[in-house]
Amino acid sequence: MTDYLEINRDSLEGEGIIQPTLWESEPGKVHMLLRSSDGYVYRSDSEDYGQSWSAVYRTELPNPNSGIDVTQLADSTLALAYNRDNENWGARAPLSIALSTDNGETWPRVLDIEEGDPDDEFSYPAIVSFGDTIAVTYTWQREKIAFWMGLKDQIPESPLAFQAR
Repeated sequence: MTDYLEINRDSLEGEGIIQPTLWESEPGKVHMLLRSSDGYVYRSDSEDYGQSWSAVYRTELPNPNSGIDVTQLADSTLALAYNRDNENWGARAPLSIALSTDNGETWPRVLDIEEGDPDDEFSYPAIVSFGDTIAVTYTWQREKIAFWMGLKDQIPESPLAFQAR
């Protein structure tokens, strides 16, 4: 069993990684995406039901050290809710949903579900899916909880996934 995730401090700057969100691509193959202080989402993979994990590695998805969440749709498409800024403690706007059909290797479809200004805050998303429907709740301006629901087909092909705001 892995006591802790292995982190290469030569490639991960700042405080580290927290708040994993997980999915299982096939029996025993579990994957996690992690919020980081390095300006990007990190990932780790397990081949043995989470008993041991690969060293964490950086994805190309920007992240301003804000909460992320992932869900797996019935057809195995992944939907990720996240903020697209790559500065540590950067902007928490926009809040976006990205889709991956290759187990999180690429995220070619992106929709900003809440845009706002750089000083706005849309954070701490929670995402679920049923059929082709995706539902997200999130903190809106630290004042209330907002809700978005839509179909997978509403999320267009876009170069935005890897573009920080």
